[in-house]
Amino acid sequence: MAAFVEWFEKGKADLAGNWSDLFLKEGRIPKFADASGHVVPIPGAPVVERADFEQILAAQTRKDFRFVMEDMHGSEGPRELDYAASLFGLRFRCNQFHYSGGVNALVMRKLNEQIPEFSTLGLPMEVALPFFSRSAGIIIFAGATGSGKSTSQASGLIAQLHRAIHILTIEDPVEYLIPVDQNAEVTQREVGVDSLSFSMAIRAALREKPNIIMVGELRDAETIEAATIAANSGHLVLATTHASTASEAIRRILESVPSENRAGLQNILADSLVAVIAQKLLPRADRPGKVLAYEIMTATSAVRADIVTGRYANLPTQIQQGREEGMNLMEECIKDLYRASRITEETAYAFAPSPDRLRKIMEY
Repeated sequence: MAAFVEWFEKGKADLAGNWSDLFLKEGRIPKFADASGHVVPIPGAPVVERADFEQILAAQTRKDFRFVMEDMHGSEGPRELDYAASLFGLRFRCNQFHYSGGVNALVMRKLNEQIPEFSTLGLPMEVALPFFSRSAGIIIFAGATGSGKSTSQASGLIAQLHRAIHILTIEDPVEYLIPVDQNAEVTQREVGVDSLSFSMAIRAALREKPNIIMVGELRDAETIEAATIAANSGHLVLATTHASTASEAIRRILESVPSENRAGLQNILADSLVAVIAQKLLPRADRPGKVLAYEIMTATSAVRADIVTGRYANLPTQIQQGREEGMNLMEECIKDLYRASRITEETAYAFAPSPDRLRKIMEY
């Protein structure tokens, strides 16, 4: 009997506010992340059982390929499963894993059925949205898990559906389902199901005539090299990476490849870069929920020169001096949120990449 799943069918209505994640561990009371990001027990929910994991696996959205519990033990040992599932009208991105010697656990990120309009995200429309209309290059979205990177990508793509183009997404798993009934041709591929890896899918994409390629994550050197080559070959590539600032994103991407290949990648990335958008979701002070703080770095000639020469430490200064080109430092955005009373001073300094830089900015 799947006690939690059966309870969730009716009990989900009791989860207050704009909650984001479910945390399930076998033999324990489930928890959820509330609108402010606090992980708290779900009121009235029963203890999670093994049958709950089996029933959630049975709710996978893919019909042509499905994981089962036995897949948690691969030929090389224990493994993690990434998949999308649909439960009682809600879609989730799921990561299932073992801990403490084999206990089942699952984190389920709730996905919005409706992709939000770009104007509601909190990014500057006049600066960020035109990036999606570029004919070629790479746009990098940086941030921690849950910072809204996938939402920003999907919202930007929705705004391009009126165009007669081919949009190809490569994800693990597919998160937002992009409408296919408009002018744009949309193809969504899932790593592990439709292709063996991000890098293989990107290389194959070059023979599938896409105008825009969305890459779920720049997770290894092969994927990074394939994505930058695609961007340098006349395609617009949207990609994500885990970094808190634009300069850190560039540094991490370049340092992920072997040193002997780095100089070539620096040149390719500098030539093809459109922009880096770094995102953080901060707890609000004015009402329950979170608010977006962002950093935008566009590929000016000075930024390109610093990328080619590996002077990553110079990039924050380039951003600070590039406001006329649409650039905005994360600390500047956090300062604006604080002065608008949307976040507290404590939150401002806790989330600032450089508290010292924020302190100096606050003085002006």
